[in-house]
Amino acid sequence: MLPRYKRDYTPVVRGIAESNSTVNIYQGDYLIYTKDVPVGNFAITDLPYLSNNQLIVEIIGENGQVKRFNYTVTQIPMLLTEDTNRYEISVGKYRSVDNKNLNTFVYGEYGHGFEELTLMGAITASSLYYAMS
Repeated sequence: MLPRYKRDYTPVVRGIAESNSTVNIYQGDYLIYTKDVPVGNFAITDLPYLSNNQLIVEIIGENGQVKRFNYTVTQIPMLLTEDTNRYEISVGKYRSVDNKNLNTFVYGEYGHGFEELTLMGAITASSLYYAMS
């Protein structure tokens, strides 16, 4: 089973630490994430599930210097985190009103998350019907 931060889209917060630093992320007045990072570029990829809101990212350097910037978060239900796959398959029989026509059908869905994009596709098929999206 995937961890919660991989099941639903969570943003990747990127920044630059000029020295060994502590990164604090706030949503409203609440501290929701903290991590120590080394000098250089960093990417926070394991944030908890977030609602639509503005994050405040605070970088506190070894020397006490504090940098802050805002990061806007919007949740989109079908968006997937980078390198995450979501799939579903169903097989069944369609029962008509008169119970005479029991056609077998198959439904499949697949999605893959890229850095700034989610590709999804689905197929429904039976002997009498075929659809793809």
